[in-house]
Amino acid sequence: MQEFHELLSNEHLNRFAGLFAIAQAPGWRMRHPEIASVRGRLDRIARIIRGGESFDVSTFSAEWTKLLTDIVYADPDLSYSSADLDWLYTLLKNQSQARVAIMLLLAAASSNSRWYTAEQLSEITGLSQVTWRKRAADDDAWMAQKRGKLWLFNELILRAHGVDLPQSMHVEEGK
Repeated sequence: MQEFHELLSNEHLNRFAGLFAIAQAPGWRMRHPEIASVRGRLDRIARIIRGGESFDVSTFSAEWTKLLTDIVYADPDLSYSSADLDWLYTLLKNQSQARVAIMLLLAAASSNSRWYTAEQLSEITGLSQVTWRKRAADDDAWMAQKRGKLWLFNELILRAHGVDLPQSMHVEEGK
């Protein structure tokens, strides 16, 4: 089983968590009232995962797929890859590992993740603000959100892309 800190930095876990975090934000919910409560649906998925010694993988898969599909159809700026789904379905082969990873993913999606501007990312990474704005405008995989003239990048999505950010949660390795 992967170590806790490895799971926290897993690109697929972070991409799914970021997608769900964005879809739970009040502004996103106001722009997409046609989507039933993402928080409630994630709670239902958590109840499926916590269901005793084993959980019903087909029920989980149906709920997960329906929620993802509803979100990305409502907002084409949000996306996931086939590699993300492959990771998830490989994970489901070991239910105890899947339970830990998915509960961690759901917790991350429900936390108050940080949002970064192109200016902040430029200072952190050394890449220009223009580079960050171009990524936001040209590449949907970054799932950047535009507010007025400002592009905002979700911390979880940045981590999914391997951007080295200051830690928002301190995790001691080897303890």
